[in-house]
Amino acid sequence: MEVNSGTEVCFLCKEPVSADTVTVTRGLENLILVSKERKDKHQSFLEKQTSLQMHKDCRRLYILKRNGSFQSNNFVSDETKKLQQLCSPKKKELRSDGFDFWANCMFSGLPASREHDKMRRRPGDEFVVIKKEEYHTKIITEIKNRIQNEFCKTLLDRISTVELVSAEARYHKKCNRRFFRPPPIYDNPGRPKEQHVQDKMAIVVAYIKETDEKLYCLADLIKIAGQRLKKH
Repeated sequence: MEVNSGTEVCFLCKEPVSADTVTVTRGLENLILVSKERKDKHQSFLEKQTSLQMHKDCRRLYILKRNGSFQSNNFVSDETKKLQQLCSPKKKELRSDGFDFWANCMFSGLPASREHDKMRRRPGDEFVVIKKEEYHTKIITEIKNRIQNEFCKTLLDRISTVELVSAEARYHKKCNRRFFRPPPIYDNPGRPKEQHVQDKMAIVVAYIKETDEKLYCLADLIKIAGQRLKKH
């Protein structure tokens, strides 16, 4: 199949590039990797490009559904029709198989849309749409440091094959803060225990008992504790 190198049509669906498009620059490397994985004929074309205009939904479908559409060397007519429908700005579809990155927080899975944002009542429910590809790398690095955590394993499965910028993935600000916050170090509750303080307290208690529990001021007790510690 010949690939049209013009910038006026999307190189995937061959439809005019007009509305709902994206200019790909740094993301070209990812498209090349996907092309290699699919073993299609787009790799040589993509390697010659420095920037590329294409439909957002075509890019998303090409990257996310690696085992479905565009897998063969030739486009299937049904797949082309499906792409043309997806490229329509009137149509909104789920941003991935099984998880809607466009409507839900990528961490909690709870709604994160403008409609839901208007109804929120608690601070921290504001959402942020991911616009930098470096954020994906940042999350993967953090997950690798905490890979034994069950939540991190689930999150890794959710985002490992997804290009977050292309999917317009989003997150709640509070969920993002919780994820990157260092995990708490759990210890026994209460005041810190210091041995020398406990020793002095034991001496004071013993002295009070020996003197028929008379009243003493704090200065007297400190003096007594110091004297008895010296003897030991």
